[in-house]
Amino acid sequence: MPKQSAATPIPVVQALSLRQLAAFTRNFSPALKRGTVNLEAHRRALQRTKPPVSYTISQRVSLLSKSGIQFKPPTGEVGLSVRRPWIDGVGRLYFFNVVDYITHQDRANLFMTKLGGGSFFSVTVHADSPGAHYLLDISVSGVPSLTLTRIGGGMSATADSAGHVLLVLSGGSQSEAGISLVVEGESMYNFHNVVVSKI
Repeated sequence: MPKQSAATPIPVVQALSLRQLAAFTRNFSPALKRGTVNLEAHRRALQRTKPPVSYTISQRVSLLSKSGIQFKPPTGEVGLSVRRPWIDGVGRLYFFNVVDYITHQDRANLFMTKLGGGSFFSVTVHADSPGAHYLLDISVSGVPSLTLTRIGGGMSATADSAGHVLLVLSGGSQSEAGISLVVEGESMYNFHNVVVSKI
């Protein structure tokens, strides 16, 4: 069993509708390129990183509890990944401006805004009931304590020592609920997968 990392705050975020997501992503304006960047060196470094070991449901329950979030235990677990970015009727991943897709390794190289342009990804979930809440367990590697920030601001979540970024998406009244996330900084990182659980 993988060693469970120390608990980090888990934000609860109001989901956006598909129309709102489209508006945010269309108006996305990353930071300007700063200096000369050796993308190849970043890509080689990412090849040597190991994907995070998956959390068990009991570990997610424990982390939610330690963060003081009182929801039902995670159920209906579904994994979206670079290799399988959508599941009909459940959810979908969208990527913007990715350096490399390495689907057989479930790995996509995303670069941060200060490299010029930047990448981001969106997660959409088909909410099966009004007001439903979903735990997103996002696996990343390549940059310690990587922080994901919602496009448009107002929320950020930091990867724990095991390479997992956890956040709760509140679906509200939308049938399709989503969030778009970007990383500030001057490096690249691997996106591996996101496990979606109803809570």
